[in-house]
Amino acid sequence: MRGLAACYSEHAINVSDAYCSGPSNHSNYISPTLPPSIPDTVTTTYKTNLPSSDKPVSVSLTWSDNLTLVISITPTKTYSVSLKKPKGSRRLTSSSGSFNGEILWDLTEAEYDNNGPEPTRGFSVAVVVNSEITLRVGDVRDTSSWRVSRTERYSGTCWLSTKAQFSDNGAKHEIQIQCGGGGGGGGEEGYLWKTKSPETMSVWVEKRKVFQVKKLKWNFRGNQTMFFDGMLVDMMWDLHDWFFRESTVSSSSSSSSSSSPPSAVFMFRRRSGLDSKLWLDDDEEENKKFGLRETKHSFSLVICVSKK
Repeated sequence: MRGLAACYSEHAINVSDAYCSGPSNHSNYISPTLPPSIPDTVTTTYKTNLPSSDKPVSVSLTWSDNLTLVISITPTKTYSVSLKKPKGSRRLTSSSGSFNGEILWDLTEAEYDNNGPEPTRGFSVAVVVNSEITLRVGDVRDTSSWRVSRTERYSGTCWLSTKAQFSDNGAKHEIQIQCGGGGGGGGEEGYLWKTKSPETMSVWVEKRKVFQVKKLKWNFRGNQTMFFDGMLVDMMWDLHDWFFRESTVSSSSSSSSSSSPPSAVFMFRRRSGLDSKLWLDDDEEENKKFGLRETKHSFSLVICVSKK
């Protein structure tokens, strides 16, 4: 049976080899200088199972001007609370008494990189559900929960620099996405780049170009598979609204023109479970075990950029 990496080696891009396998003119494969982008909001969703009942619990943390938590016990039982004080505790209870939750947070000494909305150190957030610790993030991390998604929202230009961690214990990778045309920004260097490549999307990882898409108005949707630290990661993009929605809005009703601005969406999704297997074994029970074992390792990074 062939290994997963061997089967995908002909099609997927190994980010560690992208620079070495490029042409001799390495200057075209080194990313231009770009300061870290500052998101408007960052939402990270975690999942865990309550030890006493083995019920799944989902907790989403949204960082913006304040901290908003959404706790989901089931699709029909969701509790949301906005925390505006730098330190405190908050209790949540259901009318039936089946849910008793408590949130404890301390952001008094929190430190933020590049003035972003999400603290990177010096803080703690804990969520307790029915007297059981469900989530603990910050300087003290709870290993019983795992990240399932992260959404970063920006505004202005499709020139982005961010960092992504595709597993809880993996390394953080610097990712740059640059799309020419359909937006402003980027300074003098950005202007020159857009003049030369007005409809081109380039993606860099650790300052090395891994792939490029030309004729972007024709290829406004697409996907590319890459390897990050031996993990299969699919990148998908949708730039339809970014390029074309302005003309649609201008010819539509006034109610449509007041809706959200055109946006570009990029997604990085780590494959896991049965979708990472190129074939299925004859043993269905083993396949089910494999899917359950790998589900917690799935992770997706979604980047949304809205035009100003």
